[in-house]
Amino acid sequence: MFTGDEVVTVRGDLPEDKFHEVAEDALGALGDVRVDDRGGVRIKPREGLKSFLTDVSMDGSIRRRKNNDYEVTVSYSCSPTTANWVLAVVLFLCTFFGALLILAPLLEKDKVAKAVKRALEDLEDAAAKP
Repeated sequence: MFTGDEVVTVRGDLPEDKFHEVAEDALGALGDVRVDDRGGVRIKPREGLKSFLTDVSMDGSIRRRKNNDYEVTVSYSCSPTTANWVLAVVLFLCTFFGALLILAPLLEKDKVAKAVKRALEDLEDAAAKP
């Protein structure tokens, strides 16, 4: 429902397999991260990024550029949980407050975006170390 993308270009001469390991470690602040051989990034978000009212999903990619830089993209989505929808419908029948519950993922989106940016900054720092 509410989505975003963060992209960072990381300069460095690390081989791909080593960079994938560094990326897994740095992005680990977002949750359980796996990078496949082709640069696909799968992220199972940590519990602190989700809530009772908001479900968060993330994935990404790592692409090597011609100048040996890496472009790392993390995409995320924040959407209402089933519990959110149920509460929204019940409360909407009683008051208009239920309609506001659907906006809860919008509030979580900012928290997720900040976490993704922080993790990508950590990746830049980690890749810059020899």
